[in-house]
Amino acid sequence: MLKKSCCICWASGHRKYGHIVNNYRKITLLVVVVFILFLLSSCAIAPTHKALHSSVLPDLIPLREFIANTDANFNYQISPDGKKLAWIAVKGTQLTIFFRTVEGDTVQNIDSHSDDSIFHFVWAQDSRTLLYHQDTDGDENYHVYSVSIDEPAGLPVDLTPVKDSQATILAIPRDDPEHIFIKHNERDKTVFDLFRINLKTHKIEKIAHNPGDTYNWLIDKTGKLRGRYRKLTETTNRFERLSIDGNSWEKILDWDFDDLFYVVDFTSDLDFLWVLSNLDRDKTALLRMDLRNNSMQQVYSEKDIDLDDVYISKVTSNPLFVTSMPDYPQIHFFDSDIETEFNLLKQQHKGYLQIVSGDNLERTVILTVSSEKKRSHYLYQRDSRKMTLLGTAPLSRYASSLSTTTPVSFKSRDGLNINGYLTVPKGLEGKTVPMVLKVHGGPWARDRYGIDETIQFLANRGYAVLQINYRGSTGYGKKFMEAAIGEFGAKMHSDLIDGVNWAIAEGIADRDKICIMGRSYGGYATLIGMSFTPESFACGVEVVGPSNLVSLLETAPAYWKHIMPFFYKYVGDPGIAEQRKAMEDRSPLFKVNNVQNPLLIVQGANDPRVKQQEADQIVKALRGSGKEVDYLLFKDEGHGIRKWQNNMVFYRRMEDFLAKHLGGRSAGFDYYELAIPFF
Repeated sequence: MLKKSCCICWASGHRKYGHIVNNYRKITLLVVVVFILFLLSSCAIAPTHKALHSSVLPDLIPLREFIANTDANFNYQISPDGKKLAWIAVKGTQLTIFFRTVEGDTVQNIDSHSDDSIFHFVWAQDSRTLLYHQDTDGDENYHVYSVSIDEPAGLPVDLTPVKDSQATILAIPRDDPEHIFIKHNERDKTVFDLFRINLKTHKIEKIAHNPGDTYNWLIDKTGKLRGRYRKLTETTNRFERLSIDGNSWEKILDWDFDDLFYVVDFTSDLDFLWVLSNLDRDKTALLRMDLRNNSMQQVYSEKDIDLDDVYISKVTSNPLFVTSMPDYPQIHFFDSDIETEFNLLKQQHKGYLQIVSGDNLERTVILTVSSEKKRSHYLYQRDSRKMTLLGTAPLSRYASSLSTTTPVSFKSRDGLNINGYLTVPKGLEGKTVPMVLKVHGGPWARDRYGIDETIQFLANRGYAVLQINYRGSTGYGKKFMEAAIGEFGAKMHSDLIDGVNWAIAEGIADRDKICIMGRSYGGYATLIGMSFTPESFACGVEVVGPSNLVSLLETAPAYWKHIMPFFYKYVGDPGIAEQRKAMEDRSPLFKVNNVQNPLLIVQGANDPRVKQQEADQIVKALRGSGKEVDYLLFKDEGHGIRKWQNNMVFYRRMEDFLAKHLGGRSAGFDYYELAIPFF
């Protein structure tokens, strides 16, 4: 008995001892990991700039909270029947589509069966099918996918299985829930043919063959092809309608190729069009066009700003409101009852309200309430006046530590009124601080008011951030945009320098600690700043920007065919010797000897717009001239950095780069970096 008992005790003790050993190993590993994390976290860089060093600053917000937050949620959309809700959020390490019923709380998500995230989607009119675009590693060869909420784990259907081509959803007609219209360029990479797809059978039917000069098509709410936009000549566009018998095209209107004429929708009787246009005027206005005699009548415009968008009622087919952004967002209502309802909501919710989605009966809508520090999404049921919080931008939890953004304006050296936004780091108000000049891309775009993770990241690290809507930016009228003709690297850049000088004169920016940063055109502006006005900037961060205007246009994507005249007008035509020389004179590649201070250059290898050679060639030239340049090339990115793991690498490098050259602070190692090798 004793031996048996001892034997049992030995076996039990052996198992217990083995368990202790395993636990010891785990604990040891945990201690080692924690110790490593402690050492790495101690690599945080304290600020060296005197303004930051002597101030009480808010807590450092971890980098992952800005660019890899697993609580991210956005793009809430109500289904056409008003019974379902879908949005984008994180599953594992990717963004995908989540959904639930309006009245339920069971949340499901789709499985895209892809390594790439989904950033946007739309509901089909059947309120059961979700549609989205997806490319591969940023190559912009988008396919259109559909997935049923009845089988969210099933393999999404590739509705456009065309190789090395770009497909886009063109229309989802309200009165034809079985079909959608898409366009793709499989046949000819320079133009897009029109197709109709049956969402039940997935059958694709060619509706219109592109003769080579059509750049868009118009579908009405019944699912009928009604019009097309043509590039008639190098300088003239034409809008045509399809004849009643469907056998010919009839001219409606001709206009100059760089003016705006955009059909938003039809009236309910299909005899009129709601149009956003700046024809025969400086600012974009809402017009009503009579298709019976082609006359146009102005419905609404703003004096000093273009209209951004118009919301057409799905019930009456009349405009409900228009939006614009002179500085902060603003809305003009055409329906007094909706305006009263909206104003009551504004009194209850602090911030700027926007209507982002609605069902077909316009009784259930999605609203956002936002500022530069917070964004919340609400479901609003108009019949019951019930407002339900759906989600909040995760950065909002740090609102008390975030910085304030205010509109600013100044005069350019030749008298233009230039607008923009200034964000001053919390705790440093009224002090002269290091500054980042963040230049928007496009250049035919603009900076806008609202919460921006990159802006708040920079401010949290101790930098004022200046955003300038330089000449050529959209939103301020035709004359303001046309002031940029021939001014790449010239007056467009002097607007930026004038903004920097304004910030210095106002006591905001330390003239010796200013960085220029930007993506796409903003990247080009960064290279211009570092090579044309090197005394203005202590460093530069350039992302997917062209270094040579000639090679940029000579390698442009084939599907840019119809917008190339626009580039030729504003930038120059490399096929004309005199203009080619002028373009080279305004290209940073040929001015690298002027560069005095460090550059961080970032590029996506799959970028179809600004090819990798744009970064390669200037990095080679800079290094050949003995200049300080750090080069990050991401093999699985395109025209921008979308994947969280790549952004972790980029932002961590940028964080330390700016701390070194501007004197701000860095949080140092972020433990999310440990996961990067696994992805």
